Order: sequence, then structure tokens, then C-alpha cells
Amino acid sequence: DVDFSPPESHADYEEVWEEDCEQYYDEYDHFDVSTEPDHSDHGEEWLDTPTPFDMTEEESLANLISVQKRLQKFSWTGGYEDLSPITLSFSSQQENLIEVQLENAFFRDSAALEGLAPCQNLETLKIAECQLTAANLRPLVYVTFPRLQVLEITDVRDIYYLDDHEDTTPPSNELTAIIRRTNGTLREIRLNLELHFYPNIIDTIAECCPNLKLLAASIKDDEQIPELLRLLSSCRQLESLIIHGYNSNFFTADYILPQIGAIVPETLRYLDLTNDEYTAAIESYAQEKELEVENLQVDYRDSGF
Repeated sequence: DVDFSPPESHADYEEVWEEDCEQYYDEYDHFDVSTEPDHSDHGEEWLDTPTPFDMTEEESLANLISVQKRLQKFSWTGGYEDLSPITLSFSSQQENLIEVQLENAFFRDSAALEGLAPCQNLETLKIAECQLTAANLRPLVYVTFPRLQVLEITDVRDIYYLDDHEDTTPPSNELTAIIRRTNGTLREIRLNLELHFYPNIIDTIAECCPNLKLLAASIKDDEQIPELLRLLSSCRQLESLIIHGYNSNFFTADYILPQIGAIVPETLRYLDLTNDEYTAAIESYAQEKELEVENLQVDYRDSGF
């Protein structure tokens, strides 16, 4: 057991912290960190660490990560803390890390994601609501993740409308480059993004991800529907397709359903349209497709028209 009660002196505190890191916390294989923990769930492994007075919590956790021997998974859900020290420390686990999930944070150091660059065994990367900019993803543009299968990117709504400053430039070219360099390994892509700022990203997926099994994306009828149709023609192993509007920007798109139906892969088992507005006509479409494609589940929302 480890006693987390604060020592009497600052020096003692630092000594205990260093000892705990080296002796007790060097064999974690999964960190699940939240700045608002619910300790009532004792069934879930929880890492709650002491923090030296001259360090931020993020710097302390970065030190803890650096002494691990086999850290495979790291997940963070916070309140918009600067994760730069933490992500830079990931390079110390380059042989081990297979999954990284970061949610509700930001990166003060534009090179913070360089820590992910050497992690060649990475299989899952999720970055959600982290105010991503072009500068943030630039360190990964020339990196190949040969085992990356799951990619999820969610941006903070409307941040790119604020101004044209470099600090708020969306990482369009950078994200496109990352997808291209996966060389067909991606099986699941979730992009809760304003795709207006990511031109041709769906076409890039169609070209570079022939083995894709799940796509979730914010599709608009005026811009991305033609790209979506091309993707359905290219990604013939697709099993799940989730189409949703963005920022309450719903659209009624019954007219595209026949086009989708004509080219939908036979492998498709799940079609989710619940976040879009459709008329009741979609019900007949769903019934027809269930007859044509065995075991297809279609979820949708009737607009009431």
C-alpha cells in the first residue's frame, strides 16, 4: 500500500514522490486520468497521484509516465488543462503505447505532440475538444504510424470562426497528411469536425483507406455529399456509417438516399442518421434496404413532416 497523506515538510514530500514513482508506479499498463474523478467507482482502476509543490499536476504526471516500464494505454478527460508536458513524455513509452485518448485540453507548446511521433505501435488515437491547430499537428505530418487503426478527431465548435490568426488555423493539411501516411491501416475514423475547414478530407479517406470499416463524419448536403458517394464506391468493406450534422446544422436529405442505396457496400450493417432531419420517407427506405442487405440496422429520426 502507498500512503498518500502529505508529509510534514516540502523536502519530505518530494522524496516520497520520487520514491513512489520509482517503486510503486512503474508497472502501470493503463492510465485513466480525469481532473474530476468519481472515486465511488472502485471497480475501475484509478491513478490518483501526489503532486510536489513546485510542479503542476500535469508536470508531475509527465514524470510519472516517464518512469513506466510498459504503459500501453493513456486516457485523459479534463477541464482544458495544458497537456504539453504529458504529451511530450509519451516518447519515453514509444515501444509500449498502443492507445492515447485526450479530451478537453489544449497544448500551449506547439510541438507538444512530438512526443507521439516515435510511438510506432500506436493503434488508437483520439483527440477531442483540444483546440487543435495546424501547428499542433505539424510534428506528425511526416510520421508513419504503421499500426494505426482508429483515428478520432473532434474540434471545439466555432473556434476557427473567431479570427484568422495562426493560432486558430485548422489542421486541414496536417490531418490529410496523417491519413495518407497510414497506408491503408485505418479501420475506424470519427471526424466530428466542421468539414468546411477540411476540404476534400472525405475524398482522401476514400483514396487512402480501402479497409475502412467505420466512418462517422459531419456531412452537409451542399458540400460533402458527392465526396461521401465516392467514398461508398471505394470503401467496399464498410460496416458502419454514421452521418450527422454539425453544430445543430441539420439538413433534410431524402433525395440522396436513392444514390446511397445504389452503391452502399453489401458489408454495411449499421447506418446511423439519427442526428439529421429526414421525412418519414426514410422509413420505407430503411425497410427496403433491410430486405436487400441482410441484417442492416438503420437508425433515424422522423422529423414529423
